[in-house]
Amino acid sequence: SMYNVTLFRHVWQPEKMIAKKYTFEELYNFLTHERQPVKKKNQVAWCPATFKAGTKKANHNCNHVTMMVIDVDGGYLFEDVELTLSKLRLRFMMHTSFSCGAQYDRFRVVLPLHAPVPAADWRFYHLGMIAWWNDYVHNSWVIPKERQKKDKDGLKFVDAKAHDCSRGYFAGYRTKYWRSALHADDSGIPDWDKYAQSQKRDHYEKLGKKKREAEERRKKLEAFNKNLEGRRSSYSDRRKYVYEMLKTQRDWRAILASKLGAKIIPSP
Repeated sequence: SMYNVTLFRHVWQPEKMIAKKYTFEELYNFLTHERQPVKKKNQVAWCPATFKAGTKKANHNCNHVTMMVIDVDGGYLFEDVELTLSKLRLRFMMHTSFSCGAQYDRFRVVLPLHAPVPAADWRFYHLGMIAWWNDYVHNSWVIPKERQKKDKDGLKFVDAKAHDCSRGYFAGYRTKYWRSALHADDSGIPDWDKYAQSQKRDHYEKLGKKKREAEERRKKLEAFNKNLEGRRSSYSDRRKYVYEMLKTQRDWRAILASKLGAKIIPSP
């Protein structure tokens, strides 16, 4: 299989994109290529996504995401995760980042997708990836319990908030703590679609709950207004209702944007 990715020689020039198509092994060779140490802003970067021609790196310009990248910032040992994924017989690659040190293993895990994911759906796939990681890696019997720690925010040392489809990653350079691994023979790929659909279902169930709660508040507001008996009404309850509906209902936001002559840009 071939995977479309985008390269950047300079991260501060997001319009200068280089579209590439790699096999899994070729991408590994690119990411693990021995490079000279340079300042962070001068490091080569890449993004596992495609973008509209003639644009720049941004969420609203993204077409598809082509690979799953898991950014691990401590909390796990490189060899523990490699052993866990290999026992699952998955196709994956790993490499430490330039910030990996003696106290913490910082590294990235790259896994293939069955097919490119449309940018509009990526948020649910990333959330699904976090759920999958917790099911199969964090809770794995392979990793000793004493190493299964949580960070100060209750997360499991994986970037759980990086839902933006245009997220890029530094290719970096090899340090004294450098390690990498390629497991390309096994063809196993997690069922990302199942996890994404589960996250999408949960998301809309929560939105539905918020909508029902907002509707209850609206009914209470109407009852309140009917019982004013000529007294002057405060608009605080009405404002709260409108704010809640704008926050939870996409059609409300679309109508407001149309009236204002504005354009809604998807958030990360």
